[in-house]
Amino acid sequence: MVDCGSSHRRLTSLISVLPRTLVLGALVCGSAPARAELVTISTFMGNGADNTVSEDSDSPGGLNADSEGSNGGQLSTFYTSDIYYEYDYYRNEMISLRFDLSGIPNKSLIQNASLNLYSFKDNYYHPLDFYAVAPGTQDASSGYYPDDWTEGAEFEDLPGLDFDANALTLGLIPESTTHLGTHDGTNTDIEGALVTFSSAALDEFLQGLGNADSAMFFVAMWPQFPDGYRVQFVSRQGSASQTLVIDGDPGDFAPFLRFTVIPEPASWFLWGLGGTLLVSYRRR
Repeated sequence: MVDCGSSHRRLTSLISVLPRTLVLGALVCGSAPARAELVTISTFMGNGADNTVSEDSDSPGGLNADSEGSNGGQLSTFYTSDIYYEYDYYRNEMISLRFDLSGIPNKSLIQNASLNLYSFKDNYYHPLDFYAVAPGTQDASSGYYPDDWTEGAEFEDLPGLDFDANALTLGLIPESTTHLGTHDGTNTDIEGALVTFSSAALDEFLQGLGNADSAMFFVAMWPQFPDGYRVQFVSRQGSASQTLVIDGDPGDFAPFLRFTVIPEPASWFLWGLGGTLLVSYRRR
């Protein structure tokens, strides 16, 4: 028989020790029905990662592009061509994100998912496209998988991207990536604002991850907007926006994945014994 009182005291004690950790748990008293729990997982947690990668060229036609990668306080996406410049300058730059889902054993239960990033500055209002990388995809040159690429990796190193040394191609491999949809640009132009993307395709991708321990995504600026305006977000290393509209500690404003999940009955029984699933670390 489950001692609901002692379980509650143990869980309350844990919450007081970890006030900034979202504890997903439940106490089973009688036949309590399962209910949807809100889960928040940022790139600051576990095996999470975020990065900016680009193809950069100053040659006519965007050719002879260099493969680059960077990791710091900001994440950037950018696409430009000499249509908007009097000199040859081309850049295809996108954001890569990884979220640790090892604490979610049955991903088919995920619903109402969203990808969220905090604007680093007053960017130009700009639509963005979101892509998912199929689990198990291996990069041909680096050997990286979605689970193990390192921050600072270059464009040519990431699974799902084809480095063709041409900055005018987006570089996404169709067989390895899924277009999840387009964000209309809301809040991209407001420093410190939260940019939130959701779609049925995002839910379907997460639900189909099976035994994969992580989910990998790209945020890109489509070539039909080659205006040379960069959109920047706070990374997991960052602690503030450009002029401190939002200000805190590293990880507080990291990109995060949020969704609801209905735990299976067996999980509810374990949680009733005082077990917990710790899946998020970010300031409220």
